[in-house]
Amino acid sequence: MQKVKSAKVMIALAVLAAVFVLSAMSVQMCEAREINELHIGYQPSTHQIAEMTAMEKGWWKRDLTRFGIEKVTDFEFPSGPPEMHAMMVGDIDVAYVGVAPPISAVDKGLDAKIVAAVQINGSALVLLPELAANYTSAKDIKGLKIATFPPGSVQDIILKKWLKDNGLDPEKDADIIPMESQEAISAIAARTVDGVFLPSPNPTIIEMEGAGRIVVLSGEMMPNHACCCLLVSGELIREHPEIVEQIIRTHINATEYNKAHPDEAAEIFARKMGCDVEMVRKSFKRSDMKWIHNPHLEIPSTIEYARVHYEMGYTDKLLTRDDLFDTRFYDKISPPILTVSITTDEFKYSPSDTMTITLDISNPTEDSVTFQWYWGVPHYSIWSPVISSPIPPDYDDTLDFSLTIPDWGPTSFGTVFYVQLLDARGEVLDADATWWAYSPGREAMPAAEVDITKEIEKTVKRIELPS
Repeated sequence: MQKVKSAKVMIALAVLAAVFVLSAMSVQMCEAREINELHIGYQPSTHQIAEMTAMEKGWWKRDLTRFGIEKVTDFEFPSGPPEMHAMMVGDIDVAYVGVAPPISAVDKGLDAKIVAAVQINGSALVLLPELAANYTSAKDIKGLKIATFPPGSVQDIILKKWLKDNGLDPEKDADIIPMESQEAISAIAARTVDGVFLPSPNPTIIEMEGAGRIVVLSGEMMPNHACCCLLVSGELIREHPEIVEQIIRTHINATEYNKAHPDEAAEIFARKMGCDVEMVRKSFKRSDMKWIHNPHLEIPSTIEYARVHYEMGYTDKLLTRDDLFDTRFYDKISPPILTVSITTDEFKYSPSDTMTITLDISNPTEDSVTFQWYWGVPHYSIWSPVISSPIPPDYDDTLDFSLTIPDWGPTSFGTVFYVQLLDARGEVLDADATWWAYSPGREAMPAAEVDITKEIEKTVKRIELPS
């Protein structure tokens, strides 16, 4: 009986020991993999100088040391697709890359998310000098041989979408040849292609060498389009969120520094790439590139790229915002700010003058808001609503439109445009106003024949927001 009891005790102890070992193994398996070295990918473009500034000034190493990072190494890639291949095989943890290549890579299984923006616009179509001299529209590209980055890149997507938007078949009406920057620059110099579509500073290099001339900026093809982004591996996001947050902070710091010190940014790029600093400065002036860091500003056009990817057969499924973006870290660091502004091109207007009105509306949040515009004429106690319209999430646009000033009689008066953004509760989130003056002409209608209130109301009915 004692032996049986002892055997049972031994079995119980063995089971407990096994459970302990398995529990210990489970805990060990769940522990985050320690990392002491960070690998960052980038491309030789002025779009990505934030990475280079942080590297040259030692900010990556300085800011990440407290998280156990002992070494930060960056690696240059000629374009986005090969950079994404490197990330898929684990050679890099962080990538400064166009927003389009991650779409194809995530579709194929890449575990990574866009956590911050890097810049918008910034590429250009360059044609041989004699072709550029006669260029008038996208129709002139028909039959031409154009070199650009490989399929799935931002440049490839924008160029093909632009051709389609202008009634051309990118597969039949133009010969689009995939090339990296240096190969494309050499090709147009050797006149083996008719043009190239490349990111800055390459178009300026070609112009300075006399091999071609810029005819269209990418921001004209697709206004305020997303270009480069900051992509981080899923492992870092899940296991080392504190490192991801610091990477974004350092990126924001470098971006703002470059915006405040563009000449120094040009010098940093020139040293990194071994090129002429004056060429870099000139490319800043010739390009429509804008350095940014708010990822919400890149979401709308990135989702459009995803749609184009799917339609072109580059991806097997239509990817969504949640598939591609993780804005939690950025929003914690820099909460989204809604803004609205209104301006006019002049202060004083007379009958028959054309007023140009500019509206800037930004809603980088995940909620819809309401835009309202009022027109006030204090002299006549007029306060008339002009437009009330919903603004969707992740909206950022500049709207320009014209208004011809009617004859409002012989009396001068001041007037104000007031705009505001409201949340679902009717709380004002942001507002702006601009003043301007009506100055009567020499042959203005007599005051007795003018009902200003009705005239303003008639003018208001003619105002529509551009689509």
